Amino acid sequence: MNAQEKEFFSLVNMRDFDQVSQQYMQDPYYEIDDSAFDISVESILHYSPGDHIDKLIKEELSDANRYPVLPDGIKEDSGPILQRAQEVLPKYDDLAAARDNVDLNATKQRKIFTDKAKTRFKRKQVNYIELDKNRIDSLNEGEGERINPNDILLTVAFYHSTKEQKTQAYQVLGSQLLSDLVDRFYCLEDHILDGPNHKAGFFFIEGVFYSDRRNGNIDYADQILDWLNSPGRDAHLGNIVPKKLKMEESRFIDLALSINKRYVYRHQGDCEHIMVFEEVRRIKPNNGDVMVRSEYPLHVFQCKTRRKKCRICNIYPAKCVVYGDVLSPDNPTFYCDYCYRPFHYTLDGRLIRSDYQVFPYYHE
Repeated sequence: MNAQEKEFFSLVNMRDFDQVSQQYMQDPYYEIDDSAFDISVESILHYSPGDHIDKLIKEELSDANRYPVLPDGIKEDSGPILQRAQEVLPKYDDLAAARDNVDLNATKQRKIFTDKAKTRFKRKQVNYIELDKNRIDSLNEGEGERINPNDILLTVAFYHSTKEQKTQAYQVLGSQLLSDLVDRFYCLEDHILDGPNHKAGFFFIEGVFYSDRRNGNIDYADQILDWLNSPGRDAHLGNIVPKKLKMEESRFIDLALSINKRYVYRHQGDCEHIMVFEEVRRIKPNNGDVMVRSEYPLHVFQCKTRRKKCRICNIYPAKCVVYGDVLSPDNPTFYCDYCYRPFHYTLDGRLIRSDYQVFPYYHE
C-alpha cells in the first residue's frame, strides 16, 4: 500500500487544480496524471468477523476443484443434490484462525441495515431552494460584474451544530475571500440575545485557523493555540504544526483541502458547525452556472426550517413565546402576532398584565 492509499482523503491544492484544469481547457487531449488518485477500494474496506467468515465460505463453495471424486458406481450426471451433499466445507480450525487474523478495525460493532431499511429510517433531505433553469436565467440577466470563465467553483455544505443533518450549502468562487462565505452563512445564534454584537469566529481547515479579525473581533484561535502549545501537548499533535491566518485576507484558491472531509466553522463562542467541501470544478458559462459575481456565495441548498404553530389558533407560525402567564394554556406558550396582542393588550394598546416573560421566537 503506497502513501496515497494510507491516506483516506486525497489532499487537493487549489492552485495545482487551477493549473491542471487550465491546461485541460486549452488542450482536451492533455493527459492528466491520475496516479495520485489510484486508491484501492480493498485497502480501505474492512470486514466484520462474521462477514469475513461468510466470505471464506463463499470462496470455498465457488471453487470447482474442491468437489471430491465421486465413488465407484455413481455417475457424474447424478444431479446437483449428490454434489451438494459431498461438498467439502472449510474446517472450523481454519475459520477460527482466519477470524483471529482479522484487522482490528473490523471488530468494531456496527449497525448493518439493508438498502430498504436505510430508505425507511433515514429522513430524506429535501432542498427547499433548488435552482432551476428559469431562476438561473433570471439571475444571469441581472446587472453586475461578470465572472471570469476560468474561475473555480467550490460547493461548501454546513451541518447542524448538534445534529448530523445537512442544513445549508453554498457555491463560492475560488477568487472570493473566506469572510464572504461567513457574511452569507445563516445561523440562529447570530440573531438572538447578544448574537448580533459578537461576530468572532474561525474556520479550521487542514491545521490552519482562519480567524475573523474584522471590526476588532477577538481571536478564538489564540486560546486554542496556547492550550495546544502547553507542556505535554506536543506528543499528541505529531507532525501537525497549527497556525493561524486572517479569513478576510485568505481566498479559497489558496487553500489546500480534501473533498468530503470534515472541517470546522466555530462562532458565537461554542456554536460549532461541520463543513464539507462537496465539489471543486471549473465554472461552466453555458451549462447552468450563474455568471453574475454579486450573486456569490450562492445559496444552493436549504433544509426544511421547522417552526411551531400558534397554540391558540393553530394556523399561523408562532412569533413569540410566553413564560409564566397564568392565563395561557401551557408554559411556555407560543403565540402568533394575531393572537398575542388581543390576549395581552387592550383596544387602546395598554398592557393588561406584566407578570410574565415574553421572548421573540424564530424557529427550531
